[in-house]
Amino acid sequence: MKIFIIGSLPSSYSGPPENMYVACRQVGESLGRGCHDVVVCSPFPDSADHHVLVGLASVPGYPGTIHIHFPDTSHVSHEVAELAATLVLRKLVKHPHAPPQDESDEARRMAWLLSQIAALDSADIVLAIGGKEGGAAELLLQLTTERRRPVLPFTFLGGVAASTFARMRYELFDRLGEGGIEALQDPARVDTCADLASHLVAGRRRDGLEKLEPTRSPVVFISYPRARPAEADFVEMNLRRRNIDVIRDEHDFGTGYEVPGLISEALHRATLFIALWCSDYACSPWCCDELEMALDRLERSPQAPPLMVAVLCLDETRVVPKRARKLLHHPVRSRDELLATVLRLIEQHAPTR
Repeated sequence: MKIFIIGSLPSSYSGPPENMYVACRQVGESLGRGCHDVVVCSPFPDSADHHVLVGLASVPGYPGTIHIHFPDTSHVSHEVAELAATLVLRKLVKHPHAPPQDESDEARRMAWLLSQIAALDSADIVLAIGGKEGGAAELLLQLTTERRRPVLPFTFLGGVAASTFARMRYELFDRLGEGGIEALQDPARVDTCADLASHLVAGRRRDGLEKLEPTRSPVVFISYPRARPAEADFVEMNLRRRNIDVIRDEHDFGTGYEVPGLISEALHRATLFIALWCSDYACSPWCCDELEMALDRLERSPQAPPLMVAVLCLDETRVVPKRARKLLHHPVRSRDELLATVLRLIEQHAPTR
C-alpha cells in the first residue's frame, strides 16, 4: 500500500517544531514496520516528509519503496540526492516533474503543487499531520476528499488535518471505531498509523467503495437549521456508512467562499434534496434560501441530473413557502422513521446505471 504524507506546522501552531518532527519519525517507523510504501515530496529538514523518512531509515531491513515527487531543479535534485545518501535510502524512486517556468514565488508554488498532485494521484491513502491553513495542504486534502480517497488525519497539531478530521468524523468513526478516533487525536498513539491505514483501506475495499462510479451514485443534499444539527448528523453518518455521497453546508462550504454559488453548484450534482423541516428551519433565512434554490433547480434545469426535493417534517410546524406546499411531505417522529424515509426516497429515485 502506498501512503502519501501531507504535513507541516500550521500557522496557528505555537509549540516547538520538535513536536512535529518526533511525531513524523514515529510515523515513519510505524509505516516501515508495516512494510508500506511511502510517497513524499519535500527533502528539506524542516518538512514532515524529511522526518518520516528519518523514521523509515531507522527500521532495519525496511522492504518497502520510497517515492519522492519534486520539481526538477538543480537545487531540489541535489537535496534529494543528499538525503538519499545520508539516510542510506536504497529503494528510493525519484519522480522529477516540470521545474518552475521562472524565478517568481508563484511559479515555484505551482511547480511544487504539480509534484504534490502527482504524488496524491499515485497513492492509495493520504496521511495528514498539521498543514497550513490556506496553503497547498488544504487544497490537497480537499482534492483527496473530493476524489473519495481515504485519508487518515491526525489532529494533535491542529491545522487542516484537524479541520479535515472534523469534516470526516462520522465516516472515520464508522470505519475505525471509537479507538481509531481516539488514536487520531492522541500524539502518544501516532505509532498506530500503519494499522489504522491498513484497516481504513481494507474496509473501503471490502465495502466496494473504490469500485463505485461517483457520477452514477446517489448524491444527497441535506438542508437543516444550524440550531438543530442532530438529525442531519444522524442521517449523514448512516448514509456515509452505506457509501452514499452527502452534501451539507457544514462540511462542504468553507468560510470566505461564495456560499450561494457553491450551493448552486452542489445542487446541480445532487439527486435528492432533503429539507429537515421544523420550527428552527422555518425561522432560518439560509434554510429557506436553500429550499428555494432547490425548487429553482427542480423547475429550471432539466438538463442536469434529475432532482427529487423532499420535505421531512420533524415537528408540527406548518410548511409556509408556497412552492414547497406542493411537495409531498413526510412526517417523521423518530430517528428510525427518519432513516427509513430517507433510504426509501433514495431507492425510489436511484439514478439509472
